[in-house]
Amino acid sequence: MTGVSCIAVAADSIFAEAVLELGGDFAIIVPAADYRQRQVTDDHADLFDSLVDRATCVRVMPHDESNRAAYASANETLVNSIDLLFAVWDGRAPVDRGGTAAVVEYARSTGTHVEIIWPQGAQRRSGPPSGPRQVDAATPLPGFPAPPSPMRISHPASPKRELLTGRPVIDHPRRRNPER
Repeated sequence: MTGVSCIAVAADSIFAEAVLELGGDFAIIVPAADYRQRQVTDDHADLFDSLVDRATCVRVMPHDESNRAAYASANETLVNSIDLLFAVWDGRAPVDRGGTAAVVEYARSTGTHVEIIWPQGAQRRSGPPSGPRQVDAATPLPGFPAPPSPMRISHPASPKRELLTGRPVIDHPRRRNPER
């Protein structure tokens, strides 16, 4: 099993930790060269760095700046390299090309299987976001991750996995367990 994500705060990172805890490999798609510097908050930096260190491979997309176009490009690359998309999403229509709704829509258009995760009773927060990282924040039920955020997984035998493991697309290859 290989999990794939952009390891954004909350659901993406929780997914990455779960894949690693279950003994799977994990690949990361970074939307832009400045993503770590501009988008990873101080409270998420240690986890982000730890996940990068434990990833089987890290691919940095060819964008200099983290913006919605970079996120959309990263999401399309991910969908094109997976067999199954898990999305923590409330079902609302896309606001822009880089969000969860857009990646779900794109995945469905390509025939990629999509599993939606949205706990009964969960609600989006109302009012303005309290910080730049909470654009899609939601109020979770106890024990459930909050933000709607795409998570991806790919079966190890998938031909799509080659997009993640081929040398031309990996900027920083890593192996957690070389015996696999």
